[in-house]
Amino acid sequence: MVLFSKVPELQLKLAAYLIKDLLLSHSIFYFVCLLLVLLTLLLHLRCKRKQRNVNRWQKSLNLQEHAQVFRQIYTDANGFLLSQNARQNHDAMEYAYGEIEFLSFIALLSLTNPDENTIFYDLGSGVGKAVLACSMVFPVRKSAGVELFPELYFDACKRVEQLAAMKNYTAKAKKIQFILGDFLEANLSDATLVFINSTAFFGPIWESLCVKLDKLPHLNTVITTSKTLSCPHFIVTARTKVQMSWGVVFAYIHTRKTTFD
Repeated sequence: MVLFSKVPELQLKLAAYLIKDLLLSHSIFYFVCLLLVLLTLLLHLRCKRKQRNVNRWQKSLNLQEHAQVFRQIYTDANGFLLSQNARQNHDAMEYAYGEIEFLSFIALLSLTNPDENTIFYDLGSGVGKAVLACSMVFPVRKSAGVELFPELYFDACKRVEQLAAMKNYTAKAKKIQFILGDFLEANLSDATLVFINSTAFFGPIWESLCVKLDKLPHLNTVITTSKTLSCPHFIVTARTKVQMSWGVVFAYIHTRKTTFD
């Protein structure tokens, strides 16, 4: 009789245990769900805040207008075809052609804070996209490009003429200069900021360029893609990703670490 009288008690304890376990399981489930909701909300807020910052940055530099003008100027440009034709008689890996994407490049340049004292050079400037973009957006003293192939050089000069004819861009166009020739032989002595789309540069050309840059008296900042400089007077102070015509690559910002001797 005692044994049978304890059966309901055991059943009650078992039922209570099961209910407690079920409630605990549900509590954990609801807690996990709540945590996921909170994480989703935080990510959403972070993305919205980031987008607001991007919008504020674009508005501060009037990038919507600049981007529209930039697209208009280059709507019929085909630097890849011009480069292909130019390289028929003398081709090499270091002559591989690539172009910037406007907004991504401007974001990259913004990290160096170009101002009224900045003299910008693009080494291997192609049809001049980086040079025009820099001059259009930032109040630089000069924006220059050095290009080896005449076909690309003359096309870049044509784009400057188009920019000069556009309202609000005449003064900016006057600050642009293109040089036809080898950047290893060009006079870069006034450069303060240099951009090099260096993904395809290797061997003696790259080594000679690093030596040349290291000796420029006014050069404070160098931006390269895919690889860093091998210059004793420059150190990498920032690394970021930049969208180029062939995909996303790393960009390295180098700053002079010592005064020029």
